[in-house]
This record gives sequence, structure tokens and C-alpha cells, in this order.
Amino acid sequence: EKRYPLTTKTLERMLSMSVITESASDAAYDLLRFIQKKIDKSGGYDRGEKDP
Repeated sequence: EKRYPLTTKTLERMLSMSVITESASDAAYDLLRFIQKKIDKSGGYDRGEKDP
């Protein structure tokens, strides 16, 4: 049986950081999907001031 010298508090922090990282990753992915939908809906090109 392996024993790890990590306290319960350390393990809780590690798990918490893992959950936060996963949530941030999901949020970034959702934002990218939202932006891609907007690009697809606009026809794929920007209608900025430089365009005639």
C-alpha cells in the first residue's frame, strides 16, 4: 500500500484548483463557440470602418 505525505487540507486545495481550472476551461470553450456562431451568422467577415 502506497502512502502519500499530503495532508487533507493540501488534497482539498488540489481538488479545488482542479475544479476551478476545469470551470475556466469550460467557460473559455463556451465563449469561443459563441464567438464562432456570431462570425458564422455575420457571413465570416468584419464590416469595420475600413470596408467600403
